[in-house]
Amino acid sequence: MSKESLLQSASHLKPPSSEAQQAYEKHRETLSTDITNRLSNRSDINELVGENGMDMMIDNHRKYARFMSHLFKGYSAEVFIDTLLWVLRTYKQHGFHDAYWPAQLNGWLTALEQTLPEIYFKQISPFYEWLIVNMGLLKNYEQDNRDKVELLS
Repeated sequence: MSKESLLQSASHLKPPSSEAQQAYEKHRETLSTDITNRLSNRSDINELVGENGMDMMIDNHRKYARFMSHLFKGYSAEVFIDTLLWVLRTYKQHGFHDAYWPAQLNGWLTALEQTLPEIYFKQISPFYEWLIVNMGLLKNYEQDNRDKVELLS
C-alpha cells in the first residue's frame, strides 16, 4: 500500500467532538498508566519491548496519549501517518518487536472502553480500530521505505 492510500484511508476518520476530546484529555494519565500496567504484567513483555525497553515503553504511553489528545483537537491525516511511521521506525531500532503494537493498541481500546462514557468511546475508538486494522500496512510501508529514509538522514 502506498503512503497516499494510507493517507486517503486515514482522512476518513472523523475527529471526536470537543466533549469527547475533553473526556480523553481528562483521563489521559489514567489511560496511560492503565495500558502500562496491562503490558507490564504480561509474561512476554521483555520480548515485546526488548531487554531495556520498559522505560521507553512507559514514556511512549504518556507521549502517545498526549499526541492523540492534540491530534483530536486538530486532526490531520498527514500528521497522523507521518508520526506513526516515525514511531514504528524509531521503536524498531530500539528493539521493540512488531507484536508490541497490536498488544498495545488492543490494550488501549480496552482501557478506553472501560474508562470513557460510551458516547465518547464511540467517537474515539475508530482511531484505535483504524490503527489495529492498518498496523500491518503501516509496518510494511515503513519497512519498504526504511532505506530511503536512512539515505535522506
